[in-house]
Amino acid sequence: MNFSRIWKACEETGVEWGPVEQDRCYDRNPFECLEISFNNLKKITEG
Repeated sequence: MNFSRIWKACEETGVEWGPVEQDRCYDRNPFECLEISFNNLKKITEG
């Protein structure tokens, strides 16, 4: 998915919240997976 374009469209239309789905953690702690996902989204939104 093109998250950069999705993020831009959300900003343009005033979206305030969006769900993030985590299917599997692949033997990692769920909170570690959450941190990884959060950091990846930050890279997309700040770039």
